[in-house]
Amino acid sequence: MAPIFTCFPHDGNKVIVLHVNHVLGEHYPILADGVSNMLGLVKGKYHGCNGRFFYFEDSEWLMVPLEQLDRMPDFILTFDTSTTVLDKDWATILLWIQMIFNGDSDHVLQEAVETLIPKPGAVEDVSPAPSEVPTPDDSYTFRYFIDDGRDYALFEICKPFTDRPFTAVVRQFKKRGYLPLFTSYYVSSAWGLTNYDHLFLCKIWEHLKMEEEHGPIDLERRLKEDIAKCLPDNPGGPESEPELYRVSIDTLIDQWNNKRANTDFVKNECKKIKTLF
Repeated sequence: MAPIFTCFPHDGNKVIVLHVNHVLGEHYPILADGVSNMLGLVKGKYHGCNGRFFYFEDSEWLMVPLEQLDRMPDFILTFDTSTTVLDKDWATILLWIQMIFNGDSDHVLQEAVETLIPKPGAVEDVSPAPSEVPTPDDSYTFRYFIDDGRDYALFEICKPFTDRPFTAVVRQFKKRGYLPLFTSYYVSSAWGLTNYDHLFLCKIWEHLKMEEEHGPIDLERRLKEDIAKCLPDNPGGPESEPELYRVSIDTLIDQWNNKRANTDFVKNECKKIKTLF
């Protein structure tokens, strides 16, 4: 079995996992283990594995074996149990991890890691015929709701072949505007799996006339900037992580207001939801 990177998304590391998928994902496929979301579960599931755990602490990446793991890791690299990985090999891998997350490059180090962790082979294209591929116009929908009084906005996207919508919350909307919604969806591992997700965001960008004030959408750059703002070393302190729910706008408003005595509030609020396309 080929070496495998697996990340551990949980409530405390959403931004880090997003960063891992963005940076490490440029080099290797990354699996996600959302079930092992506590240290005890991780230790039980990965007991006896041939691997090392990685986590981000005090502005640097650290690597430990299972027996030294005393906190939730951000991701793991595992090899087949029959593969011998020497301590010097793990040291090389850690140097490479630190290098790519620092945005540096080293041709010799890159080649050494690609020898230790071979790139996956080419995968046969099993995409459906063009006539069967859903187009963003036919399969995606976008709705939003703005609450001026409470100064927040909700943005809902329904995409094909998913059972629940994606609803992003932008708080302090009067100050922040629409920009945060375009990167918020990438918090979910179910978003960004197809280029149509990106194309639909481009369509929303065009519809809202964002280019007039902010230029091209350039999601890759905006993701890097937004991730940096949420990290501990951000000047002025870290900003809040993106807020995303897998429920509709109507359901979210209902949940937020289910303790209100006046149930007509929910009905009146939902009437203000705008469906764009």
